[in-house]
Amino acid sequence: MSSLFARRSIGLISCIAVLGLVAACQQSQPAPPPAAPKPPAAATAPPSVPMVTLAKRSNFREGPSLKARIIATLPAGTSMVLVGPANAEWVQVSYQNRVGYVYGKLLKH
Repeated sequence: MSSLFARRSIGLISCIAVLGLVAACQQSQPAPPPAAPKPPAAATAPPSVPMVTLAKRSNFREGPSLKARIIATLPAGTSMVLVGPANAEWVQVSYQNRVGYVYGKLLKH
């Protein structure tokens, strides 16, 4: 029985020794270097906004008609953001945060 106890003790001691070596190896390895910071994302240009310019003085109207209420009379050279198709008879545009219409033949192309 004592030989059985001795063999089990040696086996237990061997297991403890192996676990101790594994733990020591894990502690002695240098820590990996910290990850390099990622470069900032490249700045992207804002999407281009389609613009149109008046060739002649024009009425800026609430609707696509000569009968529509005039919002403002704009001088030649006024630039506006294009909202609808540029080749329509009445072109929908945005001017000073207001959407309206100008007569398409009065625009520079």
